[in-house]
Order: sequence, then C-alpha cells, then structure tokens
Amino acid sequence: MNAETHENLFAMMSHDGLDATLQSVHIEGHLDGLLLRLKTRLHFKNTRSNNLEAVYTFPLAWGATLLGLTAEIDGHRLKGVVLEKKQATQCYEKAIDEGDTPVMVERSAEGLYTANLGNLKPGEEAVVEIEYAQLLRFEQGLIRITVPTTVAPRYGDAQNTGGLAAHESVSASILAQYPLTVRITLAGEVARATFLCPSHTVAMSALEDGMEISLQQGGFLDRDFVLLLKDLEGRTFANVATDSGSDGFVVLASFCPELPIQTMEPLCMKVLVDCSGSMCGDSVSAARKALHEVMKELSQQDWISYSRFGSEVLHELSGLQPCDATTIKNIAKLVDATDADLGGTEMNAALISTFELGVNPSFKEHYAKSEKQNNNMDVLLITDGEIWDIDTVIQYAAQSGHRIFAIGVGSAPAESLLRELAEKSGGACELVVPNQDVTEVIVRMFRRMRSSRCTELCVDWGQKALWQSTLPMALYGADTLHVCARLPKIPDCAPKLSWVANKIPMHASAKQLQSQASALLSRLVASQQIADLTRLKGHQKQAIELALTYQLVTDQTNLILVHVREEDKKAEGLPELSKVHHMLVAGWGGVGSSVKEHERLFEYTCNEEIDSDFSDASYSMPSFLRNAHPSLESVDANKSQKTTLLVVLQTFEALAQKLFAQQRFVRNLESLDLPDELSRLLEELTGVIGARAKAWAVVLKWLAEHQSQEITLSRQSERLLRQVLKDVDANVLYELDLIWKPQVYAFMVQELETTAWEF
Repeated sequence: MNAETHENLFAMMSHDGLDATLQSVHIEGHLDGLLLRLKTRLHFKNTRSNNLEAVYTFPLAWGATLLGLTAEIDGHRLKGVVLEKKQATQCYEKAIDEGDTPVMVERSAEGLYTANLGNLKPGEEAVVEIEYAQLLRFEQGLIRITVPTTVAPRYGDAQNTGGLAAHESVSASILAQYPLTVRITLAGEVARATFLCPSHTVAMSALEDGMEISLQQGGFLDRDFVLLLKDLEGRTFANVATDSGSDGFVVLASFCPELPIQTMEPLCMKVLVDCSGSMCGDSVSAARKALHEVMKELSQQDWISYSRFGSEVLHELSGLQPCDATTIKNIAKLVDATDADLGGTEMNAALISTFELGVNPSFKEHYAKSEKQNNNMDVLLITDGEIWDIDTVIQYAAQSGHRIFAIGVGSAPAESLLRELAEKSGGACELVVPNQDVTEVIVRMFRRMRSSRCTELCVDWGQKALWQSTLPMALYGADTLHVCARLPKIPDCAPKLSWVANKIPMHASAKQLQSQASALLSRLVASQQIADLTRLKGHQKQAIELALTYQLVTDQTNLILVHVREEDKKAEGLPELSKVHHMLVAGWGGVGSSVKEHERLFEYTCNEEIDSDFSDASYSMPSFLRNAHPSLESVDANKSQKTTLLVVLQTFEALAQKLFAQQRFVRNLESLDLPDELSRLLEELTGVIGARAKAWAVVLKWLAEHQSQEITLSRQSERLLRQVLKDVDANVLYELDLIWKPQVYAFMVQELETTAWEF
C-alpha cells in the first residue's frame, strides 16, 4: 500500500477518533462446578488535549448476570450502586455538568451493555472493573466457556430495530487494536477435564486445588475466547440458600437427565444457510465443513431441503426430498458452491419462507404410508447471527411450530440471538469457532434431533413454590437444565424433575441438597425471575423492585458511581464524545490475521469508485464504511433546497457530535435556507433572552418536543442545549414555555396544513 493510500485512509478515519481511550482489557475468571465468575478490567486513558467522555458498548455471554461495578480514578477506588434508569441517568448528567467524573453501566440490547465514563481529563487514566456470573451447562460430556470480546458488524438499524441509543451504537474499525489478557482458574472436578482452546494459544499451570488457564502474550479483542472442557460426565446438582431479599429461601436445581436411546424416526430437516456478506471468510468456510458433516449423519429414511439466504432466500430444492444417493450428491455440489454472495442478512423473511416451504407430492405419499411418522419439522440454521432485529426473529421462531437447531459460526457469532432462537422453538444451539472440530458439533446436534420427544415436564420442590422459573419446551439427554424457585420454608429434600418419554414416566434428582451461605444464589434467582417478568405485560414495576432489591442491571436499571472532584480539579466545559471502536472480528469479510489481507481491504475501502451495491447502507458492513449523519460540509449543499424543521434538527444533531459545536452551531444552522417565519421568531426571542445561541437553544428544544416521533436528540445534543441555557433564569424559561411555545406550536400546525413547512 503506497503512502498516499495510507494518508487518504487516515484522513477518512480520523474524524472517528481512532486514538481510542481504551488501552487494554484483562479478564479474571473462576469456575467451580458450573458457576463461572468473571471480572473484566477496562483500562482507559485520555490521550487527547480535551476532556473526554469514553463510551464502550461491549458483549456479555448469553445468560450472564452483571453483579457489580468498581472504578479506580485519580487514586480513588469507588463502588457502583444500582438505581432506576431515569434516576441514574440524571445523576450521570448532573455529574457531567458539575465537572465531576461519573461511570455508568447500562443494558443496551440483548447481550450488550454500555460503559459510560464521563469527564476524563487530558492525560488522566481510569480502570473500570465489571463483575458478572454465568451458569454453564454440561453439553453431552462437554462444558463450553465463551468470553465474548467484540461485536461483529450487524445487518440492520442498530437504533430503530436494535434498540440502541445514539451514544451506544457499535462500530468496527480495522485500525483499532486492544491488547487482551485472560486468566481462568478451574476448581474441583472440572480441573480434571481435557482442555481445548480453539480460539487462542494458552498456557496451563497446575494449582494445589485446581488448574489455571492463561492466555499467552499477544491476545487482542478480535475474537471470542473459547475454552472447551471435554470428557466430563454430566451430573445433577441442587443448591439452597436463604433469600437475601426476603424471609424465604431460594433453590437452584441443575438437572442433567438421561433419556432413552435415540430413536431412528425419520428426520424432516430444512437446512437454511446464511450466505450474506458478513459470512465471507472464516464463517462460510466453517458452514461448508459443517454441511458436509451433516450429510454423513443422514439416513435413507430422512427428508431434507436446502436453502440459502441473504438479501433474498433461494430454495435450492423443490421442497423436502428423500435422502437417497442422488439427493445427497446434489446437495454436496450445492454445498461446495455455497458462498457469502447474497448481500444483506434478511433472516426474518428467510425463516418465514423456510417455515412455509412446501413438500412435494412424493413426500406426502411416502410419509402417509410410513410406519414411523414424525409430525415435527426441524430447521438447521447455520449463521453468524449478525442482525439487529432480534425480537422479530425470535417471535417468528416461537410461533413457527418448527424446532430450530442453530449452529453459530465465526470468531464472534451473536450467541444471544442464536440461543434464544433455539430455546424459544424447542431446539438447541452449538457454536463453532475456527480451528474447532465441527464433526463433534454435528454429532451432538443430531443426537438431540433424533432423541425421544419429552412431554409433561414438571418439578416437585417438596412444597408449593412461591415462584418457579419457566420450564423449557424441550429436554435433551446429557444436557443441563437449570431451574430455580422461591420457597416459603427450607426444603428437606432435593427437587425432582419429572417428564414422559416414549409414554414412559421418567425423573431425575440430585443425590443431596447443598447449602450456600453467600447472597450470590439469591441474585442469580432474582435475575431469572426478572427475565421471566420482562416477557409478561404489566409486570414492569415488580421487575424494577426486584432489580433494586438485588442490585441487578436490567432494561430499567443502571449501575452508577461518581468521582466527586475537588473544586480546583473540576472538568470545565462539555467533554468530547469518544466512542470506543471495536476491532474488526478475525476472519470477518474475508479478513484474517494476514497483513496482506488487511492491506487489500485498506486499498478497497479507499477506492473512490467503490461498487454501489457494496457501499449501500443496507449491506452488512462496518460502520466505518458508512456515515450515519449528514456531514457538516453538506450544510451549504442544503442551502439551495427547501429547509424543513426535520432538517434543522438533523443538522443540529450532527453538529452536536463535534467538539466545536458550542462555538459554531449557530453559524452553521443559520447557513441553512431558513423560512422567514423561523428567522423572525429567532430575532424576537434573541431580544427577549439576550443572546442568539440561547434563542436557538429554546427553539431547538421546542422543535425536538414537537418532532419526537421523527427524531430523538442524542444526549450530546441535550447536553449542549443545557450548557447554553445554564445561566438563564428558570422563571424566564418557564414564561417562554408558558406563553410562546403554544403560539409556536399552533403556528407549526398551521404551516403544516398549508405545506409551507414540511415535517
């Protein structure tokens, strides 16, 4: 790559603040039985000349419960507290305004959280430590530890469909690079397992009471850390503890049932393969390997269809076909030709089309005569799961009547989506990273598909439970099922799981009930109860009360702490927003660890004649190839066009993201071709309030309220307006709102009816 290309690329990237504040990440873990506790230490440093607000949206493993927040700032160690979301946000913004340094962690979306670090002064460092716990599972002789480290580029709109606020949006940069260190201690029986780390090179050290697994030097936040513990015999556990938030008791039962030998009923399997652009590279290679292994597991009694999807879905076979030699040969050819060449990731439409995929006449005729009929259809979904519209996909899956068996491929698949898809449909999920043996994964998945169907699941707690977690739709042999409950009195025996398989009643129970002294079990049970309440309507208040009682982060609660600075050390002015860009996932889009591959992407992204299909925002690509806001340079271009109120707000929103917005936003807004009525309004308000910037701030607040359904101002925009109006007497603002705002709103409605201003 020549020097000019380097310079052009840096110029293109520099506005995103790639001198990121995140310096390194260190992860400490401890696994005892199936309980994994982790601490993630994030080291931040302000390398710029301005005060910064560092914002880092990061992933947590599926089912993880965030337990605590601590921070080390300017020699002080502080501990966070959980508050209701609105109260925590107000506390955070108040600290920003007063020149103090707040830290707030909030849940952004399924499996994603955002750490906000405000007012980090030039040259200053801070360490933010986040603690969480996760219940792992036996999966047919295997325990899998997955520590997500990065978020791959996802298809769709992160804000409108993904639910992220503007400051939480995730972006990836090929220039970003963050060192990672990991150390996990294994205690008890799990320390005697066979270890395999397909994602990284690790070192093992024997301890007196276990084993320590550490990442060797050279790790980065570009792929999930995966540790497989093999050759284990699944066991059933049960634990009880005094409820730390009430007078009762909590019980966690981890059942690992044995089921009858797998049946040979014919499978009716619809294979659906993700061939979108994000699968290019390692992911699609893993998908092809997995599909070839699938062919080896099929019998002549089985039926199969084969479909690929991206921006559209292509059903390569006309419905379900018998798995004879001809069909297997045809699918093998289709698998060899499978590539990431179908554009975006329209998973919703692909799943619906696959659910509705018809069966050919030969299937119906043969199936009607078959002695072994299986009334259920299965979908084998192979994807990286990188989409934002998660809720819609899960809803369709739950209503489909199909079991979804999901195989997530790549260095950082979206585990939360794939696990939820599988769980809500009665299927199962496995993840495959590069260098992992895909044969074992496919064998385990087919064992589940062919296992006996279980019905009438119930748990006997020895007494009437005050609350019990929701039981799953399916039960699979040698796979752990976690169930928890609240009980009014201490139980005198271990809980028992019962079910029916092949018309035979069966059950599983722990040998004994173990007592726990810590409050952790109560918090894990509360986290599960909150998750169940969130799925129900009308239970939001109860969910918030539980979150506050047990100090848990949810959609409605945040963790927050504030470092109150001495008066002579207060931060001045508004901090510059510094979003921490994620490293591009290893193997994503065909880019691996090769320097030559990086240079090839550099050259491609810098080419001014990029193909229009590739540059289309509908394609699943990193945000550094797109621009979410109108550029400041485009303001003059709008001058010859009719300016609408929405354009005024959009322009201000773009300006507010820049450091110089405090000084220049008025000049830039007035360079627009404003309607005469708006200009006169600003003149009159300037006379009343005494400054043009303040007049603009008042008008922008009114416009934002009126246009709330069209645009939501980011917290940077609201912070800027608050800064401009901070020395205006509250009574003056109240009178303006009382007298002027109704007149202005009436004027807006009148102008809308006459189409003088377009909204």
